[in-house]
Amino acid sequence: MVDRIWSEHQSVQKSSAYPEKPATGNYAVRFTPGSVHPNNAYFYLVDASIVSTSDTHEEWQLLYRADLKAFATAAGLTWPDLLAKDRYSKRDEYGDDSSTITWTFDVINPDAYTPPAKNTAHPLVASAVLVAESAQRDGPVSTITRRYEKLASLTDYEQDEETNDWVTTTRQIVFSTSQPDTPSPGTEVSQRALGTGFSLRVTRTITGGGGASLPTAYEYRDYIDYSFPRLMTDIITYTDGDSFKFSPQIRSGYSKKMLARISVDFHAAAPTASTLFQLFPADWSYDGFTFDVHENNLITDAWDFSNIGGESVETWTSPASDPTYTEYTALIGTEVLINERVTPWRFNLWRRMRIYIELE
Repeated sequence: MVDRIWSEHQSVQKSSAYPEKPATGNYAVRFTPGSVHPNNAYFYLVDASIVSTSDTHEEWQLLYRADLKAFATAAGLTWPDLLAKDRYSKRDEYGDDSSTITWTFDVINPDAYTPPAKNTAHPLVASAVLVAESAQRDGPVSTITRRYEKLASLTDYEQDEETNDWVTTTRQIVFSTSQPDTPSPGTEVSQRALGTGFSLRVTRTITGGGGASLPTAYEYRDYIDYSFPRLMTDIITYTDGDSFKFSPQIRSGYSKKMLARISVDFHAAAPTASTLFQLFPADWSYDGFTFDVHENNLITDAWDFSNIGGESVETWTSPASDPTYTEYTALIGTEVLINERVTPWRFNLWRRMRIYIELE
């Protein structure tokens, strides 16, 4: 970019107290490097020199340069956050044939300029970081030259062995040997030092179907062993002479291989535990005067045993199981959740596996 220069002459009356210098008030206002031109807000003073003198006046030559940032701001244009950008140059910011980006610009009042930290990202090319900066000062203006290095980055794609979702693996040289930030769910990071100030950072990210942030849930079927309980289906009571008798009708318990449905899904945080279908059988143990009841491990409703007759009256109500026989039989033929396992998975995610069977 070409410099925009403006030159003008000013005649300044000498001070009677200090005839060898211009009037103090005029000098402070007009001839301070970096001051703005009184009639043009886009010009700033960079140099002032005496070209002639007389007994009462001095002729000064004033050299101004255009403040392109102020001009661009007034025009509604976006401009980098610098005091000025004269002699701005860029090289190879977008090409792949060089790893170096050189950026040169001017700043006014360099004493107020704060250099960015090493490894600061380039404002336009995120893959480039600052590795060196030099400054050459000329009065109130300093020419800043920054050198950025573009970091090598390679990206691979593969399918996850469990979900078949795409995993993006990025390998990048970084100017850092410190521990990287904790990755977000769905991403895992590893880093290995290569030398002083350099590391190889490997970032792996899994993406679910349709670009989802979590892996795709899936399910499959497998045979598992399951034990079905004893069911108290009915009780037949009768009398045998003076004796009270009863005959429990029980479906025996049994074990078999069941074709279970197994569901797997993934979560950014550990999910709340689900409610499992569980059996809490009842045990009957009653020793009475006219009858005894002893049965174990039953899925049953509550039953009333009553011997009323003769000279004795005796009643007893058996405890029910959980679920009761009525509740259990209502679920026969439907799926119930019998097991759940939540474990930490890869990519800073949680894996939940749930097992369902059809009740018999």
